[in-house]
Amino acid sequence: MRRCLIALLLTLCPTLLPAQSLPDTPSARAFAELDIQTRMLDVPLTGDADIDFVRHMIPQHQRAIEMAELVLEHGHNPEVRAMAEAVIETRRPQLDAMLVWLARFE
Repeated sequence: MRRCLIALLLTLCPTLLPAQSLPDTPSARAFAELDIQTRMLDVPLTGDADIDFVRHMIPQHQRAIEMAELVLEHGHNPEVRAMAEAVIETRRPQLDAMLVWLARFE
């Protein structure tokens, strides 16, 4: 009973808090949409640590690449743009390797 109540409260907490006011810009809308998509991810655990790790890292890498691409599209700060480029350069090969590995073992 107590666990059910805690789960219910955790579910309701975001709706009870005042809504954040975000700027109405293409960048803010894109990041808000990305946040919604990320929260909707539901990757069940299999009990196999290797498969679970890869299956959970794939969406994280995909989101990191998408966020970096948004920075390159909308960002202006050269330092942040360089970070975004580095994220894409490192995460894309890792993502590709994980997808290939998972296809072999799932």
